[in-house]
Amino acid sequence: MTDIQWQNLTYDNYKLFNKYLNDYPTIASEKSFNMLYIWSGFLHTQFAIINDCLCIKFNIHNTTAYRMPIPRPLAAQQQHTDVTGALTTLFTNYSEVTFVNILQHEAQYLPSNYQVAEVRDAFDYTYDVQKLINLSGKKLHGKKNHYNHFINHYNFEYLPMNQELANQAAEVYQEWYQNHPQRDDKSFKHEYKMSREFLLNFDARNVNGGVIKAEAMDTPEENDESNLKEGKKIIAWTISEQISDNAALIHFEKADSAINGAYTAINKLHLQYQYPNLKFVNREDDAGGEGLRRAKMSYRPMLLPKFQGVAKSKIPQLKKDMRDRILSSRAGGAELNVDVDALMNHAKISGAHNIFCYVSMQGEVDTKGIITRLLELDKNVYVPYIAPDSDVKTNNMQAIKISDTSQLVKSNKGFYQPNIDAINTLTNNIPQLDVAIVPGVAFDSMNNRLGYGGGYYDRFFAQYNQAYPNTPIYKIALARPDCIVGFIPTDEFDIKMDEVVI
Repeated sequence: MTDIQWQNLTYDNYKLFNKYLNDYPTIASEKSFNMLYIWSGFLHTQFAIINDCLCIKFNIHNTTAYRMPIPRPLAAQQQHTDVTGALTTLFTNYSEVTFVNILQHEAQYLPSNYQVAEVRDAFDYTYDVQKLINLSGKKLHGKKNHYNHFINHYNFEYLPMNQELANQAAEVYQEWYQNHPQRDDKSFKHEYKMSREFLLNFDARNVNGGVIKAEAMDTPEENDESNLKEGKKIIAWTISEQISDNAALIHFEKADSAINGAYTAINKLHLQYQYPNLKFVNREDDAGGEGLRRAKMSYRPMLLPKFQGVAKSKIPQLKKDMRDRILSSRAGGAELNVDVDALMNHAKISGAHNIFCYVSMQGEVDTKGIITRLLELDKNVYVPYIAPDSDVKTNNMQAIKISDTSQLVKSNKGFYQPNIDAINTLTNNIPQLDVAIVPGVAFDSMNNRLGYGGGYYDRFFAQYNQAYPNTPIYKIALARPDCIVGFIPTDEFDIKMDEVVI
């Protein structure tokens, strides 16, 4: 066993990291020391040099995760030898290492006992620089309208950032932050802290930047809340860096949300003046934020995929830890309502005849109104039944047809299911179904599902696929907004959903 000397990441490590990062063949955000440093305090980042490779580890949800080892820019064969040697050292020192933010060309190094899966929340958003400068084409027509609105309503100037302007931007951003609805969010607070550090130490941070100063024209809009009639003020700023011969990376981009077109303007003008000859700009990931994802997607990106590598033997424990953490956070929570009308208008449901639907428990998305409406629409409704006192790992779930919600009774396990004595329709035959409405503890953006650990739904769908191989059932999961996660480890028994409705 090797004694690995892990160190905390500080800005003094800039030159050391760039010996490994500068020529690394990617335009991913992980190529940037600044990006790693910005989030090092939040993720408790540490690093070590192992077998002449840069190795980095994080702490995510109290679990240690690693980046793939990064070799120095040597011949390909030597790089392969160094990376495999570093991995061997990690595997020897730590059991079942989990790797995050794996790039496509790095996955080849993981052994066969690892599951590698895409993590949508970690995908970087990359864009064509010229398209964002020119805002050309139908897809960016809306953005161009925002920019034209801005230039027609404000006298403005774009200025390359220097320390004096950075100090001014820090003051402005402090005012914006104090009024921001997310100011108490831990991640947002950390980003604010680090953005101020980069602004107040701009000349020492190996980055580029820009600001827009603007004042309203003589006839500002009625809804202009920016108070820009007293001379030009900073209404937007950004900090970035060039990470390769053809790509830049945006670290921070902030604008006065009261000014229509301010974000579009700083995005366009910074690229136009700072990086006019580059091909790509990387605007990092969305971390699963729905609003941020919509904003980034609106600029029509090219997504740069990333993956997670998990030892297959570790998957059951990872799932248990995730399940326990999520269930404890929603313990005692009420059932959540869903828009029943919208669900009934779903094309798959409105056109279905035979629908299987779970009966909700405390903390789940409520399905009682859904079942009632389906029955009113004369759908054939089936609900789950599990025999009492059964072995959770061997007993199967059955789909039982009901005609009224009064046929549901509370089981000895605490959930509602059909009263078999009253219905008298227990059978081992699996009915042919059109749609299944499914519960779960958590779901990810790839439609993977984390259940309660019994395997009932996975076994049911596997048996259904055997019984009806040519007519697959369409699986719709109902998810709480707080139960969407970045990545769910899966094995060969886990059944993916066709759609997750939040």
